Amino acid sequence: ELRQILQVAKEPLARFEHHFEVSRSLLNGWELDSNVLNATLTNCHQLGLILVVRSLLLGGARHAKLSLLPNAVPDFVNSIGDQQLPDGSRASSRPVVARLLSEFGSHVSLEHDQPLQAMLAAQCGVAEDPSLYRVLPYLLAYTLTLSHWEGIQPLWQQGALPGNLHCAAYALHAMLAMAEPCVARSSGDMQLAHRRFLEVAALVMLRIRQLATIRNQNEGKHGAEHIKERSLGAM
Repeated sequence: ELRQILQVAKEPLARFEHHFEVSRSLLNGWELDSNVLNATLTNCHQLGLILVVRSLLLGGARHAKLSLLPNAVPDFVNSIGDQQLPDGSRASSRPVVARLLSEFGSHVSLEHDQPLQAMLAAQCGVAEDPSLYRVLPYLLAYTLTLSHWEGIQPLWQQGALPGNLHCAAYALHAMLAMAEPCVARSSGDMQLAHRRFLEVAALVMLRIRQLATIRNQNEGKHGAEHIKERSLGAM
């Protein structure tokens, strides 16, 4: 479904990308259809929940193997992942080795989880249209403009958001990592997708803060400042 969303919003996102690459600023008067943004956030939320459950299951499996096998076995497997290949990359970058490391107790971050990244890329059809995913960071950043965030109350003691919405962060990270090769292009910067997301998201939140401050002052709302900061904290 993510591919379909990007296809629908391809032209406006490409226009925003061109503007941002030149000016490093938001495009005045530019916005995305709320249905597109709602579908994107819903997909992020659902994928995030799946990734959290998957992480817990893999963690349990690793713990069980570490309890049953001699320490020398996972130590040997970890040493395989550290080996340098003739092309200069680490052996852990290979899908088969990455899967072996994951199964034997080596914690693999989402961007280095080769089986996960391969599955996401296949499901999203990245190989069929890599250029489509160059604009993914901008789409994800603009989900913060949804009215859903207004008045949301973070559960600070639990480090969570209502409805487990915080799990969407896992999906954001995984999908941005999936898009990195598409965004990097000739620059070779394999963190460019994450950087673009953070840059645009920061500008989006700054604009939300400014507009909310002006609106609250004009309407004379008392206590609205606290609600605004709370929702920004949730983002």
